[in-house]
Amino acid sequence: MSDKQKNFLKSTLGTAFATFISRILGLIRVMLESRVLGGGTVASAWGFAFTIPNMFRRIFGEGALGTALIPILVQLEAQEGIEKTRKNLGIVFTFLSLILAIIVLLISVIAIICEKFVTTEHIKLGLKLLPILMPYAFFICLVGVAQAILNCRKVFVLPAYGALILNFMLISTLGLLAYWQKDWKFVLDSLSTMVLAAGVIHLALMIILMKYYRIFPDFKFSEIAKKPILMTIYKKTLPGIIGGSVLQLSLLIDRFLAMFIGTEALPAMTYTERIVYLPIGIVAISFGSVLQVNMAKSVAAKNNQEIIDDLIFGLRHVFFLCVPLTFFILLFRYDIIISLFYSGNFTMNNVQATAWAMLFYSLGICFFCTLKLVTPLFFSRGDMVTPLKSSIAVLIFNAILSFTLMFPMQQGGIALATAISSLANNAILLWIFSKQCFPIPLKRTLNALVKALIATLIALNIYWASRMFDLASYSQAIRFVILIAEAGVFGIIYLGSSALLKNQELSELFNHLLRRRKK
Repeated sequence: MSDKQKNFLKSTLGTAFATFISRILGLIRVMLESRVLGGGTVASAWGFAFTIPNMFRRIFGEGALGTALIPILVQLEAQEGIEKTRKNLGIVFTFLSLILAIIVLLISVIAIICEKFVTTEHIKLGLKLLPILMPYAFFICLVGVAQAILNCRKVFVLPAYGALILNFMLISTLGLLAYWQKDWKFVLDSLSTMVLAAGVIHLALMIILMKYYRIFPDFKFSEIAKKPILMTIYKKTLPGIIGGSVLQLSLLIDRFLAMFIGTEALPAMTYTERIVYLPIGIVAISFGSVLQVNMAKSVAAKNNQEIIDDLIFGLRHVFFLCVPLTFFILLFRYDIIISLFYSGNFTMNNVQATAWAMLFYSLGICFFCTLKLVTPLFFSRGDMVTPLKSSIAVLIFNAILSFTLMFPMQQGGIALATAISSLANNAILLWIFSKQCFPIPLKRTLNALVKALIATLIALNIYWASRMFDLASYSQAIRFVILIAEAGVFGIIYLGSSALLKNQELSELFNHLLRRRKK
């Protein structure tokens, strides 16, 4: 393992740990949401309303704009220095704030108007929440851009801890509401207010970090008239923003279709995504954020071999971690759902509906993760058009497939269409990159994939032994302990099998952790 790969792994594991803490808190938050909101009308309204500001967060914050800024800033700082970079960032923040403010105001007004004409209860309730929740999009999108700026300075871990703020505030609020509920309007208004407050605090934290690392934007408005950085970002990010919008539009279409299946379908998909995206957040986003910066630097240095080496290294470790997680979530889905959600207003019917969606969503875990590693191949080179074209094609395919499968399979059909579409997107992008640039030696990852599959199949033998537990008959605390025990035994057997198979990824992770302990 080279020194660069060691640094890659160090940054990735640090970010992964911060993300792991955030996702665990997010899981606790969702457990409380299921207890307080249930899996019907109220949960459907909350899921619908919160999806909209989250969509803009993913487009402007975590999506194309933040991604495109990384190679631009890396090149700009190398050529013109940090002071010029800070002036350009001031211009970016000023115009982005203006655009976001207009979007927030426009959507809030539209929601207020539409609410007067809608009669469906959960949609009407969701539209009432939007004017409170939408300002969160303003703050969290600026947070996403600030995090991309800090990543350029190789500051990965501290910004990742900022995600804890939202979870802390919602967990504390839900904890109080679980024992002190006045009415549903009070509950939903309280949650919406906490979301908005979390966005304000998170942005304040990013401002402090940017000032500490001396990368805070220099707001000299006399420079705005020149605005060369805006044209650069416009040219490089507009296709990416449209592509990001396409992906989020796909998510919105899924939610829209689910709302017409029944009141249980949308909460089932929401709770499923919370579990499925736990490994995605910990593994893929951690690897992807570090990989994006490394690839941008390799492009600036015109070192194509390092780009491929980074990709293969990332893919190997994603397979090593995600293959066992995929099978565990797939086969233990009832145990997971009953242990985490089955209490309060969350009924056994909600368990069945969620398990049906999880059966198919879990099939896409590896594909969701690898996509976070494949897209930087294009973004790091400033190519936003190719992922855009692929995203549009996949969106059309996903919409048709979801609409076709939702009738015989309900929310399970929508989940299956999403997993298949993600696989197709990976295949298209890898094929295009190989044709445009140079072949990617994917055979180097095949050994890691095969060994991960073999070790996983050995570990899955515990699945049949675990069937002796009827978790629904136990209290939630005991159910959770049994689930942790199942996961622990599964993990130990998997790691032991991987050691016997001499998995390279296990030795790399172990050696890195051992070195840190010695230090």
